[in-house]
This record gives sequence, C-alpha cells and structure tokens, in this order.
Amino acid sequence: VGVDSLVVDPTFAEKYLGSYKLILPQVIAYQMDSGNQPQLINPPVIYQDEGNDIIGFHIAGYDPNKHLILSISLPVNSNLPSIPQATENLCWSTYHGYGDNFPGSDDDESQLVKTDQAGNVFVAGDTDSFAFPTVVGTTFGLNKSKFGEKDVYVAKFDSVGVNRAGTYYGGSSFERVLDMCITSSGEVTLCGFTRSSDLDFDLFPYRGGIDGFLVKLDNNLSTLVWKTYLGGQASDVCDAFTVTPQGNLVIVGETGSQPNQDFPLNTINAGPNPYNQSNNSGLGDGFIMEFNPNHQLIWSTYFGGPQLDRVTGIASNSQNDLYLVGITGSSVPASSNPIANPTPCSAPS
Repeated sequence: VGVDSLVVDPTFAEKYLGSYKLILPQVIAYQMDSGNQPQLINPPVIYQDEGNDIIGFHIAGYDPNKHLILSISLPVNSNLPSIPQATENLCWSTYHGYGDNFPGSDDDESQLVKTDQAGNVFVAGDTDSFAFPTVVGTTFGLNKSKFGEKDVYVAKFDSVGVNRAGTYYGGSSFERVLDMCITSSGEVTLCGFTRSSDLDFDLFPYRGGIDGFLVKLDNNLSTLVWKTYLGGQASDVCDAFTVTPQGNLVIVGETGSQPNQDFPLNTINAGPNPYNQSNNSGLGDGFIMEFNPNHQLIWSTYFGGPQLDRVTGIASNSQNDLYLVGITGSSVPASSNPIANPTPCSAPS
C-alpha cells in the first residue's frame, strides 16, 4: 500500500501512512550451536534504506552454513546480553523458511498456527525448499532432494520464539496441509491432500489421483504416531477436523469417489440411527468420517445433493453435536428462522 514517510536508523525503523505508524524495533540475529543453544551474531543487525520505501537488513559475522534466525526478542535461558527493545505489545516475531541466498531455497508458505498447553507454538504450511530448517525433528518421507513439487512442513517454537523442532511430511509428488490441531496430550494432527503414492500408511492405502491424508506426530515432531490416506479412486480432499469430548476425531472434506471406487464407508460401529448417505449423488459430495482414539473408523457417510458439495469446516460441542459449514450447488433443506425445540442430533458415540 506504500508509505507517506520512512525513518530508518541503524537500530530501528518507522513507517508512516496517514495517522498510522509502524515501529520496527532492533532486530536480533542468532544461530544455534552444536548444543542447540542460541549464539548472538556480532556485529548487530542494522536497518538500511534500500530506496523506494523498502527497508533492508545488513547482517555480517554469521556462519553461512548454518540457519540464521532473526527475531525481535531474546531466546529464553540463553544468557545473551539484553538489548533495549521498543515498548510495544509485540512479544516476538521471526522469518521462517530458507532464504534466497542459500542453495535449495524456494517458496515457503505458512498457513496454520496452534499452541499447546505448555505455551509452545506450532506452525504448518507448504514448502518447495529442500533445505528447510528441520532442527531436531525428523524428515518423514523420501529423501528431500528427490521430492516432487511441494511438501508439508511443521515447525515448533517455544514461548519466546526459539525454533525447537521441525520436519517435512511428504512423498514424491505434491502435498498441501489444510488443518491442524494439538491434542490435550500434545500430539500434532494434520490433514490435507496429496498426489504422492509412496507415503507410509497404517490404515487405508493410496487409491489413486488426489487422496486426502491424516497424520499424527508427537510433540517433538520426531515420531510419526499414526498416518493414513483417506479417499477412493477419484479426487478426495480432507479439509478440516474436530476432536469430540470422547476423544474421537471427526474429519470432513470433499470426494468425487463412489463406494465401488473404494471410498471407505462404515456405519457398523456408528451407534443407533446414524446419518447415512450411502452414495455420492452429485458431481462431488462432502463426506464425514469419525475415528475413535484407537484410530479405528467407526462411522462415515457422504453429505450432499445432486450438484457439487464440499464440507470445509466442522465443530463439536459438549453434547457431541456436530456443526458443519461448506459450499454447495445443490438445493438443501434450510430454515430462515431458528428452529423451535429441535430434535437433538448427535454424532455417534
């Protein structure tokens, strides 16, 4: 959007647009040593005016063979000298990816962020880089130098922004992550879609085309706890999920697959009177699947009409009711006024 004026000092920068002012405090640069402890870079990072209202950094004295971390706060328990900071409400911020000056760098996108009960921050997204910072975590999948178009990454930061772990998740083709949650026990669950046929799985195999995926990692991103494809022989996407009070995981999305194309349907363990649409009745339907804490599929159904339908979001309440949102080209029952005394409509228990 541009700026009206720009003030650049070696230790801070200010941008002005009308009555709005953006203050960029002094940046700290550090790298992790062999003991995974942060070491401050000297001389300090300085701001510089690049012209055309662009602010740049000048950084010297760092090891180009290690990941360089830029932050506006100091790592916790680092014993690094304190640096005066602007008295603003921004606690910390950082870049995360692999810069243009390094071999193996490409586009890195962050889409999702969640926190656990210990205050750690988990970020997930997609990357084309084959040298993305994995820190302590394990690379799940093939050797990254042989990967395909794009892979999922997950990164763990502590409460003051130190990158404590990270990992890839992907195969030989394309993956995209669409939702993430952190369970009460700290496990990291992800869903999305993939074109890779060579991911490991514990339950359902790759069926063809684009398939959804569901994967669970431990809190340190070092162990792949559970993983599965979800889909049939046509295109399938896992958009979102929720965890019910019973600890069941309910996942929703879109599918073009029919039951005779190996799409997994199950109402045997669903309990009394489950919602059950046994056929994909349109150009593509939404779907709902429920897994118990032992990762067993206990209930699944199509959800849609004769046109294209997609379930993009889901939430549950303490009564185990499910609330769905999405997109439809079909005529579906709807009410313009609140329903009086509705009949309880619970998910299977």
